[in-house]
Order: sequence, then structure tokens, then C-alpha cells
Amino acid sequence: MRDVFLSYSHPNSDEVSGFAAQLRARGIRVWRDVDTLPAGGLSENEIRNAISSECWGLTAYLTPESMTSDFVMSVELPVAINKQQSDPGFLIIPIFRAMTLDQARKASVEKLGVDLTVYNGHIIGGDVVEAAGLQNHFRISANKALRAYLSRAFDPMQPEHGRKPRLDLHTWPSRRNDPSPDLDLDWSRFFSNESLPSSDVWQSLLLPALNDVKDALTEITGPRTLCTRAAARLSAALALGFIFRQPSVFNIEIAQAGETWSTAASRSQATVLRITEAGGDIHSAALAVQLSISADVSPAVNRFVQARGRDFRARLRLEPQGGPGRNSVPNWQYAIDMATQAGARIRQACNEYNAEEVHLFASIPLGLAVLLGHQLNACGAIQCYEFENLSSSYHPSCLLGGQR
Repeated sequence: MRDVFLSYSHPNSDEVSGFAAQLRARGIRVWRDVDTLPAGGLSENEIRNAISSECWGLTAYLTPESMTSDFVMSVELPVAINKQQSDPGFLIIPIFRAMTLDQARKASVEKLGVDLTVYNGHIIGGDVVEAAGLQNHFRISANKALRAYLSRAFDPMQPEHGRKPRLDLHTWPSRRNDPSPDLDLDWSRFFSNESLPSSDVWQSLLLPALNDVKDALTEITGPRTLCTRAAARLSAALALGFIFRQPSVFNIEIAQAGETWSTAASRSQATVLRITEAGGDIHSAALAVQLSISADVSPAVNRFVQARGRDFRARLRLEPQGGPGRNSVPNWQYAIDMATQAGARIRQACNEYNAEEVHLFASIPLGLAVLLGHQLNACGAIQCYEFENLSSSYHPSCLLGGQR
């Protein structure tokens, strides 16, 4: 997978950072000077080489400032236009900010001799100043880039267009792996320094990005098996499985412990989980689910309840028949059996207790988190938690399937 080159004028750097985050959240690798070039300033040769040789396309954040930037108008855009003329597969995706189409057309023809408005761009008016409105426009623009890239990667005229899509997901900085993925969801900037994304980042950026990836893949590649690799927090893996859950047209294959675990695998009907439950606060509409697969989560959940000052309607405890342990999921068959048994019991408990929310506390292998997320249908809102070693406690992470 190659990068998309991000062309912009530095006075617009803050807004461009928001757009770049939307691209990365959807798996588009970004070539941006502040991230890619070493300290010491811009290198024209590196810029030219990146556009002409290293990138699959260029997205230009075009503003009144960039239209008067010598570097943007004399180097970056001319190189991209020449590349596109010699290689029609090279994509140019403009974003016009604080200018009309007529203004953009006039300025680009005068500066470049080319009308940039003929490309499939997006307009963001100068009256869009609130963060939420701007992020919505960035989401639209990022989706244009995502669909343009996937249409190119899975062009029916290409000999391998029928292959399985490959997706990487990581919440820590990661080296680029072979084989290269089609989409590289780099969420490491949102999980920096062991911190968790805020609820707003989950609900306004990361979860919508996953939904957009699913929709774009469905539209462009059709029903497929999605090959995934992940080095991520459990909540990110749960979110991936949940967004691509059973009603979607995708199965997921996840690399785990030298095996490939698949949501398409059939359950053996073996009872691999020991399930117990205890009643709690009858005034609560929330169900706690404790998945003690790799380690016992009960002590940390007890501390969470004490700090909260209120118990759940009921607590559902699920653990392997032999008790929690690092080797309690020996193979893919155990994994799919655990995921399907857990998903079925959670749904049943939601109905029994009229639960409106499920609060999920888990110590499980990453691949099992993906398989479980894929099973979580008809469970209402699911609040996921992450365990923090420094505080030895659980903290809220993403909310799946509902809004507060």
C-alpha cells in the first residue's frame, strides 16, 4: 500500500491535521511533510519524488493561501498534473476551502493552465467555522479519497481484483508489514502515551470511520472475506468485529497465535464456557458482562462498582471450563465456540433482565475480541472498558450500538 500525498499551505496546517486524521482513521496512509520529511526543512527533490514515484495520488487542500503559495502552485500541483497525464491511474482529489468553484476555476487556470474543478473535489465554504461542521466536511472528503483509492485498488480490469481485501488495525505505532494491506487503520495517534480516545473521538471519528470503511468495501468489492491483522487495544478489536458483525456481508479472518481465526467457522456445539450470574440493583437497566478468559476480571470490576457507588442490574460471569489462563484459548475452534456461546448468552441475559445497556469488561485474546464483536447483535448499547495497568482499574472506552 502506498500513501496519498497531502498538499496544502502551512497557514492551514491546523485544519489539514483534522483532515489527515480522517484519512488515517479510514486506513489511508498519508504522505505529509511534517510527518515524513526529516528535520531541516522542506526538500523539493523529495517532494517531487514522493508525488511522482511513492504515492498513488494527491489530495490538495486548496484555500486562498495555497492558491498564492509558490511551492503548492509551482511544484506540488504541476508534478501531480504531469503524473496524472502520463498515468491516468494517478488520482487528484481537490478540496476547495473558502472559495467558490468559479474562484477556484479562475485561479487554477491562471496559475496552472488546468481547471482543477474538473476533478472529483469537495467544497467547504468559508462560513463553516465550527469544529463539528468542519469535521463533517472532512469526513465527506476522506470518503471520496477512500472510495477513489479502493476503486483503483479493486479495478475490475486488474487481474487480482477478485482477491480478499486486506486490512491492518493498530493502536500503537507499527512497522509496515508484508504483505502490504489494502487499508492501514493507523489509530496510534488517538491512543498516544497509553491514553484512551475520548468518547467524542470514538463517536465522531473512529466508529464512523469503521462504518465508512465497511460501506465502501461493500460497494466496491462486494461480499467478501476481510483478511485482518491487528496490534490493538481490545476495544478497537471489539469495534472492528461489531461494525462488520453478522448482518453485514463480510466474514472476518484475523491472524492470531500462528492461526487464522474466522467468523465464518462453525461452532462445534461444545460447551467451553462456565457461566454464572448474580443479581444486583433492581433499579438499574445495565447488565455487566465479565469475560475472564486470560485473567480474572472480577476484582477489578468489584473495585469499579465500589467506586461507582451503584451496582448493575445483574452481573454475568463467563470463564473457561478450566478457569482463566493465558493458554485458555488453544485454537480457533475454542475461539469460535467461546464467541458464539458468549454472544448467545449475552443476548439472552439482555432479554431476561430488560437491560438497555451492556457493560463489557474483558481479559481476552485480541482475535477473540474480533470474533465476539461480530456476535454482538441485538444487545442494545454496549459500553466497552479498557484495563489500565497504572491505576489497576477499568476505564470507559467505546460505546457500540447506541448513543448517550
